Amino acid sequence: MLEFIALSTMIADHVGKVFFPDMLILQIIGRLSFVIYAYFIAIGYRNTKNAKKYFVRILIVALISQFFYSQLIGKYLNICFTLSAGIVFLMVYNNKKIYPWTRFFLFAIILFVSLFLGFEYGAYGIITIFLFYILEKKKDWIMLFFQVVNTILCILIFSYHQIQYYSLLAFPIIIFLKKSSIPMKILWHKRINYVVYPFHLVAIYVLRNLYA
Repeated sequence: MLEFIALSTMIADHVGKVFFPDMLILQIIGRLSFVIYAYFIAIGYRNTKNAKKYFVRILIVALISQFFYSQLIGKYLNICFTLSAGIVFLMVYNNKKIYPWTRFFLFAIILFVSLFLGFEYGAYGIITIFLFYILEKKKDWIMLFFQVVNTILCILIFSYHQIQYYSLLAFPIIIFLKKSSIPMKILWHKRINYVVYPFHLVAIYVLRNLYA
């Protein structure tokens, strides 16, 4: 269920931006997508047997998708770059061989690079992944509180459009589905997102050019 929500809201967002830029409702729906994918990355990292391969897979999707993303959406680097940077952030956090001050320095570099290169959602996106990772096993209200604070602060600091406030709706959805009997995982979710992300961008790109 959560995978379906993530995929459908992402596609709705991109279709809205390309074909129906005046239909704000589609972009509002799309605000849910990244938060859910950030949650998936945090859970995926916790469960993966090889974090480096996990990072490489996401990065390959980012590289394959970037041309179509830049043609359709704009100047930013697509969300898979942010997701892969989030994995690197977690790898640094979990590497006990790194001295604490060196770890904080590397954190700062990752966040700076995400802002400097124009990753979609940038530092906000990476911090969202990190908070999911460290708070997912805490009480739900603790996770919700820190994620809400993170979202509001980043909107204010980085001047995101106020539509981003609608992303807060994703957090209770995640909490509800995590606590309900609705399955959180489906058999193909580990692979289908690697295919769907570039494929849906290609499909939108082709359709836009056909009907331009």
